[in-house]
Amino acid sequence: MSKAELADHLANETGLHNTFSRAVVEVFVAMLTESLARGDRIELQGFGTFRVDERAARIGRHPRTGEELKIPPKRVVRFKASKAMLQRVQEEALEGHE
Repeated sequence: MSKAELADHLANETGLHNTFSRAVVEVFVAMLTESLARGDRIELQGFGTFRVDERAARIGRHPRTGEELKIPPKRVVRFKASKAMLQRVQEEALEGHE
């Protein structure tokens, strides 16, 4: 689902004007991005948790030449789904196989 589809769904479910629902989605994504950029942890009950992890610098290898490469440290975003979400996804998967 894209941001536009999410905004359309939000508008349909809540009766909000489509322009307003798109603005809500944009602001929500911007707030999440800003918080994660600061290194904050974001927990959305029933959905999951976003957090930022630090990857240490390491030595890698070029796949063609085998030459060693220095891979710099990096910040990555991690997401862990809540138990409720995992259960719901599993139920949907099982219903789809009946």
